[in-house]
Amino acid sequence: MKICEDQSAFDWILRGRRPVKSRRSDSPWPGTTISNFMPDVFEAYAKIFHRLEANYQWIDSPLSDEEIKILQLPNCTPVRRLIERLRTKEEHVRVRWADAAAVLGLPFAPELSDEWFRSRLEPGCWARFLWGPGEGYLESDEYAELNTILTPGEKSVPCFFRLPEIPFVATDQELLFEGMMNEVTEIPTATNWKTPEYWWPSSRGWCVCSEYDHSYTFLGSSREVISEILGNDLLEAIEITPETRLDYCAPIPA
Repeated sequence: MKICEDQSAFDWILRGRRPVKSRRSDSPWPGTTISNFMPDVFEAYAKIFHRLEANYQWIDSPLSDEEIKILQLPNCTPVRRLIERLRTKEEHVRVRWADAAAVLGLPFAPELSDEWFRSRLEPGCWARFLWGPGEGYLESDEYAELNTILTPGEKSVPCFFRLPEIPFVATDQELLFEGMMNEVTEIPTATNWKTPEYWWPSSRGWCVCSEYDHSYTFLGSSREVISEILGNDLLEAIEITPETRLDYCAPIPA
């Protein structure tokens, strides 16, 4: 992994993104879409949901009825039942976004976000029964899985990696790097943030974006690659388009 001296390597993304429309009081805000983050140049696109895990603390060590009454804690019945159903001998159990959406009466739709979940839960329920999702990054095994899908038959390929700007404002941190694809989580920084916001090969045959404050990663590639991602057991993904809204204000379909 080394600093990329040719800053123009990022221009195709920088110039290919549509400008984000500003919020105005006299008209509804259209939100942000895939096209605001990634050029509309690929055959297909997918959104990979960042991992959710069950939190068993409140199930294994429950408070008494009197304590719950004093603290005025909500029952959180739907999500509690989901976590109890997933209970196994393992310390952590993954919670699929599709399952969480189903118990909360939400569609498994391209615009799905954790904000939709919270809108159906009483305050305090999420943290009591769920861990995650992480914002701006995938888990290490998911990076490895993507590596296998995006570069079939090859151990790794040369790639460009670009860190997000916001976490490094007012620092002298370099943002653009080049290296091998299997180095995706090894960008040299002086902080714990060592994963890119964007990464892509020199061929531009695909592009991955983990925007720093989103709880999902999205990517564009060929139809074949996207189909493989959608059918992958480890990666929970849904197909999207360049017009799919990504902001937390996206309305829940009726």
